[in-house]
Amino acid sequence: MTTTANQVRQYGWVRHLLPRIVIGALIAAALVGVYAVVIGRFDETCWRLIGTIALLVFFSLVSWYDADVSARRAAWFGVVSVITSAYLLMAGLAKIWVPVAVNPDDPFAHGPWWEPFAWIALVIVTRLGLLHIHLVLNTQRRFTGPVMSKVTVATLLLVALLTLGLSVPLALPSVDFGETYWRLMAVVAILDALGTILIPLTYTLFGPKRERPQPWPPQQPGAFAQPTAPQPAPPTATQAPQTAFAAVPAASQVPTATPPTAAYPRLDVAGGLRLEWPRYISGQPLPVTSDGSPDFTGVVGY
Repeated sequence: MTTTANQVRQYGWVRHLLPRIVIGALIAAALVGVYAVVIGRFDETCWRLIGTIALLVFFSLVSWYDADVSARRAAWFGVVSVITSAYLLMAGLAKIWVPVAVNPDDPFAHGPWWEPFAWIALVIVTRLGLLHIHLVLNTQRRFTGPVMSKVTVATLLLVALLTLGLSVPLALPSVDFGETYWRLMAVVAILDALGTILIPLTYTLFGPKRERPQPWPPQQPGAFAQPTAPQPAPPTATQAPQTAFAAVPAASQVPTATPPTAAYPRLDVAGGLRLEWPRYISGQPLPVTSDGSPDFTGVVGY
């Protein structure tokens, strides 16, 4: 069992719990509709209840995705994704149930109509931050080394700081953060872009190159073992009897070379590509005919 399978199995209970939350949220939305029909009006409280139910459904679906997909990338990345979803849930509940104090004399004050759009922008910023972290992690897998490891950690911290810095003004639109705050966010964004794009690109162009495997050197003809030439045996006075297959020639014509070490004959490159004397599968040389050629009588295929 791999590590990824273990990490995904740790969040298996989430996949069983979140569908029940979605079903419960739909039932709650139906009850709110029944309540509005009974009282005869759809007031502000009903809208807030509908918004809360929709927020719970969104949180369940996003958490389901984080537990099923984000956990496959890294265990801590899945935890960060779930924490981000919880942060969005708390911010959404605050925007729904906490009334915004608007100064009527301030023409630049954000009214209640801005709160849903601010929360949608908050969702976009946080999810883009998670996507940015995933991009940095892929960069770390491609470019390994002590320098790139430190650059990756610094870039991850910058991504977290930039995401948090952009999300806080969206969660608290009535707070004036001033010009200095946005200047700092611009500096963080520039450094974040530097760590994400420029440094890996520079490392690729001017960093140490990976050594490519060298091909095997070509074999020289002299590296192979040279077969020995057949040596004639001493002559004998008697002749071998005739058999059913073929007549056995005189013993003086039978080669007595060493049995081959391979199933196929070897080539003698230095001697002009001469073949060895053919042999049976047992290693015994074939008989010699009267003209000096091998006698293939009885050999399968001849």
